[in-house]
Amino acid sequence: MKCGVSALNLVRLYKWSYGRLVAGAQVSYTERDAFWGTSAIQPSNHLVTGLTSLRYDPF
Repeated sequence: MKCGVSALNLVRLYKWSYGRLVAGAQVSYTERDAFWGTSAIQPSNHLVTGLTSLRYDPF
C-alpha cells in the first residue's frame, strides 16, 4: 500500500471577541496493489479521500 499525498489546510474565517470560526480541508490519495492473479493480472485500487470541517472555537 502506498500513500501519496496528504495535505491539511486551516483557514481562520472570522474572529470575534467571544470566539473564532475556522474552516479546514484535508485530501489524501492512497494506491493499493494486490497479489498477481493466475491470469497474470495484478488488481489495484486508487482511493482519493476529501474531508472538510467548519468549527467554532469559543474565546
